[in-house]
Amino acid sequence: DGTVAFSTETQEVQTAVMPVPPELFGEYRVVQSTRVEGGHRYAIAMRPVLANESCRRCHTTAGAALGAIVLERSFGPAEANIAGNRNLLIGYGVAIFVLVGVVVWLLVSRLVTQPVGDLLQQMEQVKTGNLQVRVTVESSDEIGQLATGFNAMVQSLDTTTRELREAHEKQIQQAGKLASIGELASGIAHEIRNPLA
Repeated sequence: DGTVAFSTETQEVQTAVMPVPPELFGEYRVVQSTRVEGGHRYAIAMRPVLANESCRRCHTTAGAALGAIVLERSFGPAEANIAGNRNLLIGYGVAIFVLVGVVVWLLVSRLVTQPVGDLLQQMEQVKTGNLQVRVTVESSDEIGQLATGFNAMVQSLDTTTRELREAHEKQIQQAGKLASIGELASGIAHEIRNPLA
């Protein structure tokens, strides 16, 4: 009838805690449920205590059931444990996210930013006229291909500049020779014109 006959909490004995559902005794099965009291959730399992022939010596009940065993367990410790685990998982998640972010940043810095920065420094050297600079090729990826292309371009510029300089010097020497011949011809023409005059 919902009156506590025995409990680990002695103050609950002979108190009516909750109504016993009729289906518990109607089908003689275990009933599981939850209830909320004072803001706390409880899990409840109820099982009928059936009257056997040996029980009838002490119990004069006319029905097939003598009563019910009701077990209650608060969800409080489990919910506190879940909340603690959730906070722990969030903390671990944030730590892993930060760690992965730092590792990715270091990889990007080492594999992309640093080689591109070195390439930009060498480009500045080329811009000032130093065609002897070369970039160290450390990988065969896109950055390595870019460095190889840069080195080939600077080598081609250096070769072309050297060839142009040599051609220019030859032209200056040729122009000097032609200027000397022109001066010689001018001097000869002057020497011939004077006696003729």
